[in-house]
Amino acid sequence: MNCCEKCFKDIELIAIIQGKQNKAQCDICKSRDVYVYDMENDEGLDILFEEFLSIYKPKTMLPDSFPNSMLCFLKDELVHNWNMFDLDSTQVYLLLSVLMEKQFPMKVKLLNEPVGIPQLADLDFIAANSILKSYRWEDFVEYLKHENRFHSAHINYDVLDEFLKGLIVTIEKGSKLYRARISNDSELEIKEMGAPPKEKASAGRANSEGISHLYLATHIDTAVREIRPGEQDMIYLGEFTLEEDLVIVDLRSLESISIFQGFNKLRYALNLSNIKKISNEISKPVRRNDSKLDYLPTQYIVDYIKSKRIEKEFEHCVGIGFKSTLCHRGYNIMIFNPEILRCNNLTSRVITQVIYN
Repeated sequence: MNCCEKCFKDIELIAIIQGKQNKAQCDICKSRDVYVYDMENDEGLDILFEEFLSIYKPKTMLPDSFPNSMLCFLKDELVHNWNMFDLDSTQVYLLLSVLMEKQFPMKVKLLNEPVGIPQLADLDFIAANSILKSYRWEDFVEYLKHENRFHSAHINYDVLDEFLKGLIVTIEKGSKLYRARISNDSELEIKEMGAPPKEKASAGRANSEGISHLYLATHIDTAVREIRPGEQDMIYLGEFTLEEDLVIVDLRSLESISIFQGFNKLRYALNLSNIKKISNEISKPVRRNDSKLDYLPTQYIVDYIKSKRIEKEFEHCVGIGFKSTLCHRGYNIMIFNPEILRCNNLTSRVITQVIYN
């Protein structure tokens, strides 16, 4: 029985399947003319999943003190909490039962009863391995807002570093980035398409007030939607062509890091909710009625990333990437030092129609 590249979201698993160089129809998702993996005869996926599934224990092997609220069925857990499959839970059950049956039949039993990860109920393990130690995100937010803006004992920086190192990516020389501005009263010049002067830099999700960063987008639509123009607004589009490679910490990838790229699987499982929270918070659009205090947690994370540039692993990082919740065609990039990029082309347009959904 075949599964295929379309069954998965995880880049490592997709690479293994494509490496088999065998195209056929998938028996799981029914895709045609795709790279497939023979689950009864090929090798690779079964070993990876055997190691991964070992972090789960059936209810009968968990301590009596393990909370029932933390029990789950694997087929549901893998669909809703892990970014591995592009399948529903019934399809995941079928795929894993066939995949594991030949070499690891004992693992198939995990699919048929409630399971849990014992370490996730171990307070000492949580304190040592969670990005937020034993705190909740809400505790971290409250502390920064009302107790101490600049120093926090809530974060395990070594754990955070482990994840950040996996997010360093390079945008190639020659790529184009965009910035959009609204100006109905005066015509903007190309020199005005850079970052605002520091005395006019307002607080955002990724920068504190008075600190000027350059916000760009990888697609024109993203740049325009991020400034939310109205009908008849005059907008100016600045184009920035990269004259050299640009290295960033791409926070979009937090939720799609492959657990099969060498991460500690227990630590990854523990931090799934923290990872999603950080990614979602930094991507929220700035709203008119937001309090500046709402931005403190993500500003803290970004400032920490900036501070890491004195270390070898991060020394070439010049900014961060984060997803846009207003447009799915591209993503946002924030450059720490606005002076490293120059706008090389400027066009103007009038917004003739705005569609609200």
